[in-house]
Amino acid sequence: MRIRDGSFFTFAGRPAENLRHQQAESRRRGDPIPSRLPADSPVFNVPSGLIRVLNRDLKAAAIPKVDERGRQVDVHALRHTFGTLLSKRGVARSRSCPPRS
Repeated sequence: MRIRDGSFFTFAGRPAENLRHQQAESRRRGDPIPSRLPADSPVFNVPSGLIRVLNRDLKAAAIPKVDERGRQVDVHALRHTFGTLLSKRGVARSRSCPPRS
């Protein structure tokens, strides 16, 4: 996948598998090959227990799950928020994240 600056990003793991599957299905049917997953395709497998805990905590804190602009709070958003807060406090990414294998 080409990124705005002209460099390339290589998909790895489950998102790549999902995209390859969608493209193979399109080829088999003779449909145009999608350049991205359909909006309703799951990319991450989030345990339902984790979603229940998040929903419960949002309700207890009186935080709406969907804001007035239609943006939805989810586990992935929390991950980015946590990473941003660590970064703003000067924690190096190499200290806050385990190395990828």
